[in-house]
Amino acid sequence: QNPLLLPWFLASLDVKDPVVVHAAFGQSMQRLRISCEAPRELSAFWWSSSMLGVESPLLYDVLCSQARPQISRFQVVDLISLACGASSFMPWSGGNLRDAASSQRLVHILVTLQEEVLRRMMLSATDSRESSDHLSGRDASTSLDRVVHMILWYSYFAGQLCNKFRRASCQTLKVSGEQMDFSSGANIMTVLTKYRACTRTAMDWLCCKPLLVLDLPDRQVLHKPPNWEVYDQNTDMQLLLWRQAVMESRCRLLRDAKHQFGFLHRLDVPSSGLIIAAKSYEAYFDLRTQLAVGDVVREYAVVCHGWISPSLREIIACVYWRSEEPDTQATAAGQGKLSSTHLAARVHTMTGLAALSIVAVVIRTGRRHQIRSHLSHVGYPTWSDGKYTSSLTLHSDHGLSTRNCLHRYRLTFKDSGNECREAVVPLSPDLSAVCAELSPKVGSRGALRTWLMTNFPPEHYLNAEVGKS
Repeated sequence: QNPLLLPWFLASLDVKDPVVVHAAFGQSMQRLRISCEAPRELSAFWWSSSMLGVESPLLYDVLCSQARPQISRFQVVDLISLACGASSFMPWSGGNLRDAASSQRLVHILVTLQEEVLRRMMLSATDSRESSDHLSGRDASTSLDRVVHMILWYSYFAGQLCNKFRRASCQTLKVSGEQMDFSSGANIMTVLTKYRACTRTAMDWLCCKPLLVLDLPDRQVLHKPPNWEVYDQNTDMQLLLWRQAVMESRCRLLRDAKHQFGFLHRLDVPSSGLIIAAKSYEAYFDLRTQLAVGDVVREYAVVCHGWISPSLREIIACVYWRSEEPDTQATAAGQGKLSSTHLAARVHTMTGLAALSIVAVVIRTGRRHQIRSHLSHVGYPTWSDGKYTSSLTLHSDHGLSTRNCLHRYRLTFKDSGNECREAVVPLSPDLSAVCAELSPKVGSRGALRTWLMTNFPPEHYLNAEVGKS
C-alpha cells in the first residue's frame, strides 16, 4: 500500500537480490518526491537503506529535508532507526558517501536528533509522571536506558557525539540506576568468601572453570572458559548460573533479563576470555555508556588461516545475523549493521603445509560473531571454526586443535571513580600449546617467542586510540 514500507519488508526478510532492492527503492523515491511522509515511514525507510546497503546523496537529501521539521513527532523507536540510518553512511564511520553537501545534511540530522532526545530527557526530569511518553514511547520494551545508549552509540560511531548530550545522558542514567537500585531493596552484591580468594592456577585453567579475575565494589570481570555460554540457555554450562551461585545477594539485577542479568557483553560459546558484569543498575548503566562511547577497549588473540597481510589494519563490513535463527552464521557483506575490526601484532606461522596467523584484534563495534565473520569475509577464517569453514577444513584443523582459537585477553574500562582499570588474563594452556606447535615464518620468530614466553601478543599494550579511532 505504501511503497516506503516495501524496503523495510525486504530488509526484514533478508532479501539480497540487487534487482529487487533497486526496484523497491526506485518506487519509494518516486513517492518521496511527491509527498511528505509520516515519521514512522521515514524512519523505516532510512533503517532499510542502512540494512540493505543502499547509498544515494539524493536519498539522504530528501530524507533529511522531511525528517528534520518533524523530529518532535518521532516515537523513540523511530528515533533509533533514524540514528541507525544516518550514522551508517558517514564517511568517517565507514560509509562510502563522498558528497560534501549530503554529508553535512547527515551531520545536521544527527545533531538535531541528539537535541531532540536531550529535550525529552529534560521534560522527563521535570515531569516524571509522563516520562514514559517522553522517552520510552508507546512501546514498553523501549526503555529509557536503551534509547539513550543507542543514540549515544550511533552518534559516537558517526563521529558526531555532542558533549552536552553525553554529559546529560550520563547524569540521566546515573539517576535512573540509583532509583532502580533503591527500589530493588538490596545492597551491592558481594562475592562469597570461598570465591573471593580464588587464584588463576593451572588446575583452574585445565578444569575449564569460570574465574573471578577482578572484583570491584560495584562491578567485576569474569573469565569465561570455552564451550560455556554467558546466559542464553542454549548449553548446559551457563556463566549466569555460576555467577548466581557465587554471589551473595537478592538483587533483582541477577534475574533481570531485560538488562542482560548485569552482563555488559557476551562471547561466542566456542571462544574464551574476559566478561564485564555489573553488581548494580547504576554500574550497569555506567558501563553501557562507556561501551557506547568507546571507553571500553576489548582486545583478542586469534589464530586464523593464512598469512594476514601487514597492510590489512582494519576490516569494515556490514554484519547481518538473523536473531530468530540463533544457530545460523552471521553474514559479513554489504548488507546489515556496519562493523569495524582492527588488526595488529600479527605472527606468521606454519603447521605442516598450512599457513596460519596469530593476530591481536581490537573491535570498535560488538556484533554477534563479528570477528569470526569478518576474518572469514577477507579470507582468513579462525582456526577450528565449525560455522565459518567447510567440514573438510574443520576436520583438518582438529589435527592441531579442536577448540575455536579466539580468546579475549584484555579489557580496559573505568570504575565508579572514573579511574581507568585493566583486566588481563593470559592464554590458557591449551591455546599456548597450540602456539608452541607452530613453526614461525622467517621474521616472526622473535614475535612468536615473545608471545610464548609472556602468553600475550608482542604488542600487548595496544594503542588505546585504535579502539577509538
